[in-house]
Amino acid sequence: PIVLWRDLLGNARCLADKCPHRSAPLSLGKINGENGTLECIYHGWQLDGASGMVMHIPALLDGKGIPSNARSRTYPVCEQ
Repeated sequence: PIVLWRDLLGNARCLADKCPHRSAPLSLGKINGENGTLECIYHGWQLDGASGMVMHIPALLDGKGIPSNARSRTYPVCEQ
């Protein structure tokens, strides 16, 4: 399964419909209106549609970085 949405610039984005944290369906999440990321409904992880990388983890302790493997698979999108 995949999830499709538009970022704040209107670009169509496509990711695997699976949060890298707990495998919750990202299609149940929401688009963050401040930065256009896709926010997982379960723990609020925010994913960038272009890279698939997690951009924000609400429960991350200060001084800790987001793990480099915290990402979702991206798929190319071609609008016609």
